[in-house]
Amino acid sequence: MRDSRRSRMPRDADGLTPKQRRFVGEYLKDLNATQACIRAGYAGGKAAEVMGSKLLRLGKIRLVVAKAQAQHAEE
Repeated sequence: MRDSRRSRMPRDADGLTPKQRRFVGEYLKDLNATQACIRAGYAGGKAAEVMGSKLLRLGKIRLVVAKAQAQHAEE
């Protein structure tokens, strides 16, 4: 049942949910995954540390972060 719930979540062109997209935007501000989780609306405290690490291991999030960092380096 959990997998079907995930498949109904809206995704953007990169395959990210709105919350994941917020995490990426927040992460790019200071490269702090724990604080990015908290600011994006995920749980705080120790849970934010764990979730930040998990999110950064997702291939689609790594790809979006890498693209954004490459664009920033070109500017």
